[in-house]
Amino acid sequence: MIDSHEVVEKLFQQLVVSHGKRLNAVSLTEGKFIHNWVKDHHLSATLEVGLAFSASGGHVCIDPYQEKQYLNAGLDNLVRLG
Repeated sequence: MIDSHEVVEKLFQQLVVSHGKRLNAVSLTEGKFIHNWVKDHHLSATLEVGLAFSASGGHVCIDPYQEKQYLNAGLDNLVRLG
């Protein structure tokens, strides 16, 4: 059985913030909680307003500031993580 905490930690470690800022509104602990809550409730879709560096990924994201404020770092991370 795959440990979801290990998966989240591995993904978190792979994120790259190219312009020297790592301003995550969600901590690793909070990210694990959200991940487990979505999994435990068998949600098939989520929507995030704001992508930033794509630390949460894995669902539909909209971010009008992705290009100008984050230099597409979130989109690059989504590609990197597959």
